[in-house]
Amino acid sequence: MIRFLKRFKEGELGLTRIERFSDGVFAIVVTLLVLELKVPILRGRGSANELGHQLVDLVPKFLSWMISFIIVCKFWLNHHHLLTFAQHATYGMAWLNSIFLMAQAFIPFPTALMGRVSDEHFGSRSVRRSHGHGHAALYRAA
Repeated sequence: MIRFLKRFKEGELGLTRIERFSDGVFAIVVTLLVLELKVPILRGRGSANELGHQLVDLVPKFLSWMISFIIVCKFWLNHHHLLTFAQHATYGMAWLNSIFLMAQAFIPFPTALMGRVSDEHFGSRSVRRSHGHGHAALYRAA
């Protein structure tokens, strides 16, 4: 077992490959996040009122996208800062980085889930336009 763990200390890998791979994963993650935001399909041609209602219905998905995007960017900045302290990478560091990136790649799933669950609770039945004033009124559906 100790021989196996020594393998993680061995090897001197260049940081540029790890940095580039990590940046690529982060770029894919933020791209996947935005795919949950779909352009509303209007039934009536050019109905601004219908568009307004459908855009209000997108608010939970937009908020979950925005929160997740900020979190991923914070992870990316911390990751970049952490790698400035390393002169080279070991196999262990490469595997730890891969596990970290695996967790990052999972972020689009809970983001989509938050947007959908929020949409069910605050969606078209609960978000209503208030008497023509253009403000969304949130209330609990009975």
